[in-house]
Amino acid sequence: MSTFKEYSFQDYKEVYKRIDAIITSLGYKYYLIGANARDIHLYRAGLRPTRGTADIDFAVMIPSEVDYNNFMKQIIENGFQETNHQYRVIYIDSNTVVDILPYGKIAQEYTLNFNARDIELSVLGFEEVGNDSQEFKLEGGFSIPISSAHGLIILKLISWNERKERNKDLKDIRSLLDAAWALYQDELYKEDSEHFDLLDADNFDVHKTAAKIMGRKMKPLLDQCKPLNKAIRSILEIEIANPSLMTAEMSIHHDTEIVIGLLENLLAGIKGE
Repeated sequence: MSTFKEYSFQDYKEVYKRIDAIITSLGYKYYLIGANARDIHLYRAGLRPTRGTADIDFAVMIPSEVDYNNFMKQIIENGFQETNHQYRVIYIDSNTVVDILPYGKIAQEYTLNFNARDIELSVLGFEEVGNDSQEFKLEGGFSIPISSAHGLIILKLISWNERKERNKDLKDIRSLLDAAWALYQDELYKEDSEHFDLLDADNFDVHKTAAKIMGRKMKPLLDQCKPLNKAIRSILEIEIANPSLMTAEMSIHHDTEIVIGLLENLLAGIKGE
């Protein structure tokens, strides 16, 4: 069993508290995404982190660019410093990089345009995943909203699809799929489980079953947004039909057939099977 100290998120409590205080004072909704959120789910599953992280990523629902600029101004006034990226700051005391990605009405066609530096960032899926966020209690009683494991897979599939050089997104997806059985097995065996039918499957496999549960959990989020639903289904359907870089990067010791099996069951769950 891995210990709490092996995970990235345990080092950043002070940063979380500062960001939380500012966002709460403004009445905005936010949640943790990225590698810190990934590590929290691996921790819950009792698995070691697959890679380290040097930064923290937050998604924040903000109405307009003016509101975002005012929000970032408050961040700078409370222990952070600016960087060359409009959405990125550094917590001075620990030199921690923090990305703050706004979503909601501020985005146009699910895209953020930081015109000052000609940067575009997709926020497709941020609102739907944010509506499904969960609370995670850190040591000392402080809690922080985080993306669900299935929500994080949605965000990482979109992120990789738009920037295919981001192989770390694929490795994170694999690690979350590997953790899925540990995350969902108690839920599966409950008498009133909505996934109880999966236990009757021929050639029952715990990892494929967990991937299908993951897909079923993704379905309600995807059903809220047609472009998001179409994008996620298309990514998976194309990869399953013609395995490529995605499958290769998600493979461990060339277990490509296992990866395809996981993706097939993920897609089946999304389709409600």
